[in-house]
Amino acid sequence: MAITYEWSFPNFECDSENVVKTIDWRYTAVDGEYSASMYGSCAGSEAMDFDAMTKDQAIACVVENNLSEEVIAEPASNPVPGEIPTLVTAPVLVVKPLSLEEMQSNLSAQIESQKKIAVTLKTKEW
Repeated sequence: MAITYEWSFPNFECDSENVVKTIDWRYTAVDGEYSASMYGSCAGSEAMDFDAMTKDQAIACVVENNLSEEVIAEPASNPVPGEIPTLVTAPVLVVKPLSLEEMQSNLSAQIESQKKIAVTLKTKEW
């Protein structure tokens, strides 16, 4: 069965002038009896009027502003020849956009891992 993906937006935080300040979102994947989801929130903008906003605009806002953090420890520059390079004392935190394709890949991997569960919980009456 093919995986289907669905967006939902349970809450929009708006100011007194109806400008969307925060969008709470959930992205769900379903494959038969298996499902996985991601959720979060993203900042709105001064141009986002709640009454005029469409679902496509909300999705675009999430995709454009959905960030993932990755910690990278890089070797020190100019290592001494013959010695093992040391790591930078403070790892570097890189924040990069998480694309829609990466989100779908993540959800698909979650579903595949559910399908391959190697253990089953059982009980026994003694």
